[in-house]
Amino acid sequence: MPSKLWQKLKATNFLKKKNSSLSDTARADTTVIVSGDTEDGPDMVQTIPPIPEEFIRGDVKSWAQQAGIVLQVINARWWMKAGDGLEEVDKDNRWTALNFHGGGYMFGSAMNRKGGFSRIPSGFVDRDIFARVLSVDYTLTGSSPERLASFPLQLLEGLSAYYYMLHTLNVSPSRIIFVGDSAGAHLVLSLVRYILESQCLDPPAGIVLLSPWCDMRDPNHPSIRKFLGQLPPELMQSRYFSPALHAPLPGWPPTFISSADNERIASSIVGLEGRLSGAGVSVDWLQTEGIKENLSHDFLIRDVVAKVWPEKVQELWQRLGAWAAHLA
Repeated sequence: MPSKLWQKLKATNFLKKKNSSLSDTARADTTVIVSGDTEDGPDMVQTIPPIPEEFIRGDVKSWAQQAGIVLQVINARWWMKAGDGLEEVDKDNRWTALNFHGGGYMFGSAMNRKGGFSRIPSGFVDRDIFARVLSVDYTLTGSSPERLASFPLQLLEGLSAYYYMLHTLNVSPSRIIFVGDSAGAHLVLSLVRYILESQCLDPPAGIVLLSPWCDMRDPNHPSIRKFLGQLPPELMQSRYFSPALHAPLPGWPPTFISSADNERIASSIVGLEGRLSGAGVSVDWLQTEGIKENLSHDFLIRDVVAKVWPEKVQELWQRLGAWAAHLA
């Protein structure tokens, strides 16, 4: 028999505003597709409709219109332990995380249960740091030549997923943590800034940034060119593209940062941490040393790092667990 939550989600729909230029769906059902239990827990794919357009405001709305962005339904994958579920998620005092994978906005997927990016959401659940994680399969910049997929599409898709957590699952923002690695961490930084700037939703309780990409001042970088799309190049040093250059807004949530001392973007992460700490944000920063340089960026996704430097990986997971427990 379908659960009450399943019935609720099947009945939920979001209506497109008249003459909306940001959504091409007049009606989108929010459904959970369960393909069965696996040894890692239930295999559940969530469909998420676009956020109502009244939540898209200010510069982000202008940029979306300028870039010709059209919001569509996206998918996301739930991670949780076998026997767990969503029926009581609104009453659960454990953490629920919203996760965004890395890949330079050009590759990666939340749908692959066995790929490197899956090591992050599964790691949080396996170690009981978070009760459940929803990994968002946001649109990649090179996903389709027929569809415009530049900034701020990914930001608005992340916002849609957060809105779904708050308004469909009724999870309190005080029980939600955003997680992102590399480009996914950039997305988290953009999402938090937009939430605080627009005051459209309450911010999450905390954020986790793993090797955050936080400085996009490189016009020759192919990922940055695709992410920028048709928007003016001067945006590359703006608050949404290069957050390491800009102070956080008041109300910024407690932040955990992981980086390696020798990764290519280490200096920009140092700058980001300085901006946050200098503004009074609660920051727990673990800078890992001793991992080979070409493997040090976003090292939690790499099986070889777990095998060769298991103590480094264990140290990070222990710090993350302690941070989340203290945040509670």
